[in-house]
Amino acid sequence: MAILITKQEQQTDWGALAAGIEEGKIKLNLGDEVKFELKTGEKITAQVVRTAGNGKRTAFVSKECLSEEMPMNKKRTNDCGWKNSDLREKLNTEIFALLPDDLAAVIKPALRRQYVKEYEEVVECEDKLWLPSEYEIHGREIFARHIEGEEQFPFFEDRRNRMKKIGEEGTDTDWFWCESPYASNATYFCHVNYYGNPNSGNASTPLGVPLCFEI
Repeated sequence: MAILITKQEQQTDWGALAAGIEEGKIKLNLGDEVKFELKTGEKITAQVVRTAGNGKRTAFVSKECLSEEMPMNKKRTNDCGWKNSDLREKLNTEIFALLPDDLAAVIKPALRRQYVKEYEEVVECEDKLWLPSEYEIHGREIFARHIEGEEQFPFFEDRRNRMKKIGEEGTDTDWFWCESPYASNATYFCHVNYYGNPNSGNASTPLGVPLCFEI
């Protein structure tokens, strides 16, 4: 016996997709993909990693990282974590400006919270583009402290879904950043290695950067 599996494709725009989700007319499943292009022509495939609010709020993470690897900070520091990072600033200014206008118009700011300074302080910020935390990727504390309310993205329960290439033309998986600072090291942030496993490294090291957003 043979089993045929097909995947339906249809054209849409981000405004119609966001409205359909909000009205309950469109139901997206984990792993569903939406393909689009940045204004530079770079191709992006966004995958559904979580639905919330009775399906009316959907989080996406790009299947591959951006083609340009970037440091978390120009200097080797994780002071104030993601909130004060150079990469956060770049994603929400330069990279956000490259999004197609219909997508930029429907992205909902996401509240990002984390412990910094060896668990002594909680900082928070709202971002339209962000990176998943260590816990959202792996579902457990490793190098960063779990903060109340964090849950693993269901799509990342399968380690294979945590493996990413650099750019659509990438030939092999590579390392990429997550937004969590290493709790007991003043210069490290957490990242994910070739095999989808947790790791960490100097904030000034250029690594892969996925695009993460909610509509």
